[in-house]
Amino acid sequence: MNFSINIKQHRITDTLFFTLRVFAPSVTGFVISLFVVNYFSKELWGSVVNISLWVFLFVSITSWGSKDYLLLTFSKEIAKISELFKQSFYTRLLLLPFFVVTLFVITDFNWVLGILASFWLLMRFISASFESLVVFHKQFGWMSFIEISGTLLFVGLLFIFKERINTAFIILLMTIIEIYKISFLSIINHNLFQQKNTSYFDIKHFTMALPFFLMGVIGFLNSRIDQLLANLFLSNSDKALCQVYITLLIAAISLPTLIILPFVKNLYRAKEEVYIKVRLLLMKIGIVIAPIGATIIWLVVKYLYHFNVDILFLIAGATYCFPAYVYIPILYFAYKNDKQRLLLLIFLFCLITIAISGLIIIPVYASLGTIFNAALGQWLILVLMLFLLKKSTNRKTNSDPNIHNINSFPIITSENDRITQTNCRIFQSKLSN
Repeated sequence: MNFSINIKQHRITDTLFFTLRVFAPSVTGFVISLFVVNYFSKELWGSVVNISLWVFLFVSITSWGSKDYLLLTFSKEIAKISELFKQSFYTRLLLLPFFVVTLFVITDFNWVLGILASFWLLMRFISASFESLVVFHKQFGWMSFIEISGTLLFVGLLFIFKERINTAFIILLMTIIEIYKISFLSIINHNLFQQKNTSYFDIKHFTMALPFFLMGVIGFLNSRIDQLLANLFLSNSDKALCQVYITLLIAAISLPTLIILPFVKNLYRAKEEVYIKVRLLLMKIGIVIAPIGATIIWLVVKYLYHFNVDILFLIAGATYCFPAYVYIPILYFAYKNDKQRLLLLIFLFCLITIAISGLIIIPVYASLGTIFNAALGQWLILVLMLFLLKKSTNRKTNSDPNIHNINSFPIITSENDRITQTNCRIFQSKLSN
C-alpha cells in the first residue's frame, strides 16, 4: 500500500514540475517585459522585441526538430544518449553562420547590436539543445528553478545598471541569462561530457528529423507570424503591446492541453465517441474559462503594463482563446489515426492565409488588427479540423487503437510548441515505470 502511495505521490510531483516547467518561460517573459515597460519605456521593450523575435525564429530553425527526434532515438538507444546528443548539436551548429549574417542585416549592420544579437543566438542555441535531456531525464524541477532564478538575476542586474539601460544592454543581459542556464544544465548533465564520441557529425540528422522540423517551425510561425508582421509595420510601442498581449494569450490557451495531458495514454486507446465527449466537455469549460482568461489578460495589459487598450482588445482576446478548447481533442484523435500529414497541410494553409490577411489588416488596424488576425488563425485551424479531419478519420475509427507509428510527427500546435506528442508519450511512459 505504501509503495502504491509513493508511486502516486511521485507521479503527482512529476506532473506538477512538468506543468511548472511549461509555464516557467511564460512567467519569465511576463516578469521581464513588465519591468522593462514600467521602469523604462514601451519603446525600449519594442526595440528589444524587434530583435528577439528573429532570434527565437532562428533558434527554432536551427533546432531542426532535434528535441522530439532525440527523445524518440533516446528511448530506443539509451546507451548512446551522449553520442546522439553531441552528433545532433555539432551537426546543427553548421546552420548558425547563415543566421548570424542575417542578424547583422536585421540590425542594419549596427556592429554592436549585431555582435550581441549573434552571441545571444549562439547561447540560446546551446541552452535550447538541452531540452531533449531535460524532458527525457525529467529535470523539470531543476529547469523551473533555473528559469525563476535566472529571471531574478535579470531583474537584479536591470536595477543595478539601470543608468546604462538601452537595447544593446538588455540584449547583453539576455545573453548573460542564457550563459547562466547553460552553466547549470552543464553541471546537471556533466556525465554527458565525460564520454567520447566516435563521430561528431551526422548529416543524416537533417533528413531523419525533417518531419519534426517542419511541424516545429510551422507551429512557431503560426503562433508568431502576426508579431513578425507587426515588426514590419508598427512602431516600437505597438510592437511591445503585440508581443505582451499575444504572449499572454498563448500561455492562456495552453490550459486545455494541460487539462487533457494526464489522460493522453487512455485517449490513444479510446474510440471516437470518447473524443466527442471530451471535446464537448472542454468546449463547455472553454465557454466559461476563455472569457475569464481574456478578461484577466486585458486587465493585466491595461493596468499593469499601462497600455491603452479598449474593449475591442478584450473581445479579440476571448475570440483567440476559445477555439483551442475544441480542437485540442481533435489533434489527439487525428494523431491516433495517423493523420499527421493532413495536420501539417492544415497548419501550412493557415500560416499562408493569416500571413496574407495580416499584410492587409495589420498596416491599417495596427495592434488591434494584429490580435484579431491571430484570432482569425485560431478559428481557421478549428474550422479546417472540424471539416477535413472529420471526413478523413471516419474511415479509420474501427482500426486497432493500440497500434501507432513511432515515427509520427509531434503534436505541436500553433499556439504551444513546448507540448508535443513525443513529450507526452515519453513523460507518461516514464511516470508509469
